[in-house]
Formats: sequence, C-alpha cells, structure tokens
Amino acid sequence: PYDDGLLGPTLNLLDQSPIISVGALVVCEHRSSDSAPAPPPSFVLEDTRRYGEVALSFYLRAKGQT
Repeated sequence: PYDDGLLGPTLNLLDQSPIISVGALVVCEHRSSDSAPAPPPSFVLEDTRRYGEVALSFYLRAKGQT
C-alpha cells in the first residue's frame, strides 16, 4: 500500500482522534525514497530511520486533540 497515498490522510485522522493520547508514538512505514509526510498539528516527527528500501518514521503526539 506504499503507493496508495494513505499515510498522510491516516495521520490526519489520528490527529482528530481522542484515542491517541499525548505521549503516544505512531510508527509509519514507507519507502525510503519518499519523504515522511509532514506531521499534523498535534504530532511532531521525531525521527526517520532508513533500512534499504524501507523507512520508518516516528511521530510523537505532543499535544491534545486539535
């Protein structure tokens, strides 16, 4: 599903969700050749690690639901 363009919209849905608490870490897998999506307002992109053709981006919920 890497090429389905769902990562950004999914992060935006999580941004609106009350079930993701402050301090939660969301890990997103994507192609290492693609940039990590910009974080929604309540998240901070903490790190991106690349492993060959795969990358993992770590988003921290830094503040409550917007």
